Amino acid sequence: MYKSTDSTDQLIMADGSPADTVSNFGSKISIIQRTKQDPSTKHVTFRLVLTIIGATMGSLQFGYNLGVINSPESLIKDFINATNYERTGSDLQGAALTNLWALTVAIYSLGGCVGGFSAGWWATKFGRKGGCLVNIIIGVIAGILMFASKSAKSYEMIIIGRLLIGVHCGLYSGLVPLYLSEMSTPRIRGAVGVLHQLALVTGMLISQILGFPVILGTSSGWSVLLGEMPPVLHHYLKYSVCLGDSITTC
Repeated sequence: MYKSTDSTDQLIMADGSPADTVSNFGSKISIIQRTKQDPSTKHVTFRLVLTIIGATMGSLQFGYNLGVINSPESLIKDFINATNYERTGSDLQGAALTNLWALTVAIYSLGGCVGGFSAGWWATKFGRKGGCLVNIIIGVIAGILMFASKSAKSYEMIIIGRLLIGVHCGLYSGLVPLYLSEMSTPRIRGAVGVLHQLALVTGMLISQILGFPVILGTSSGWSVLLGEMPPVLHHYLKYSVCLGDSITTC
């Protein structure tokens, strides 16, 4: 039923209650038509696929650094003990070595807490894509410290590197899901959302495989395993080439 009033045209429902105004009804139809005609809601573009791959590299880093410390445990303990012996002329006692190793492992979680709590501010300050790119600098510094620790004969560099890589990965734990949710179309948003967790466990798997004694789990390869220099550089290239701007850029 249609009813004309002095102020506006209205549609009257069968029960007598007013429906949306004609203008509002027309606006809704126009929005629906634009949505149906918008190809971005129907098709997954090649650029979008590259962007998703680039973003999930951050989650891969998270998982990699979470599991990489387990395989070379005995090798790093030997390095810590040998370094201390060169400095002081005595070996570390069991409790001291255990506590130092526990600090090396646990400080990653401390850095992760700092990065996780800062992710919201970081995304607002630098933007989604910019925040990911700036965060790479922290990861590269951490990788260099851990990679060079053996040559410098400094286990303190491993501890500082683990702290920084924790901050690096903690930031990604907030930035990557946020970036993926904004970049994906509504049709694939649910599928894209699980890629963060998938990339995380994939990174853990890669770290365990590379940690085998026949690969990098050796006295000469553990610093490369921790420093993850190839993944860091590859990660930087992925973000530089693949990432597009998200809907919210600041």
